Amino acid sequence: MIGYTLSWIIAVMLVVVGCAAGLAPGLTARGFGITATDPAALAYVRASGSRDLVLALILIMLLVHHATVFLALSIALSAFIAATDLVLVMRTPGAQRSSGLVHGSSVVVLLVTAACLASLR
Repeated sequence: MIGYTLSWIIAVMLVVVGCAAGLAPGLTARGFGITATDPAALAYVRASGSRDLVLALILIMLLVHHATVFLALSIALSAFIAATDLVLVMRTPGAQRSSGLVHGSSVVVLLVTAACLASLR
């Protein structure tokens, strides 16, 4: 049960981040741990927000259909996205190092959620 609750929280957070990236990319980038002020960087933030929004919709679809195995796999694979985000932020000059904690904890939460879901099968 905790796996499904965490999955819903993850999906809702991804919707929020995805929408925020589309509506306020500069602010979202700062929350991500980087500064984005030029149009190309802001376009990239919007694109990553679209990625998060689509991932959220996929997770919601799997949640609604109680596709536990596919949900667990999708969330486990999503940990790679969070890990990549962590590496990118930590290697960006001038990035907020404290945001590494956010991305790193996201990896842990995603893997714990996937494990909780996998234990339900």
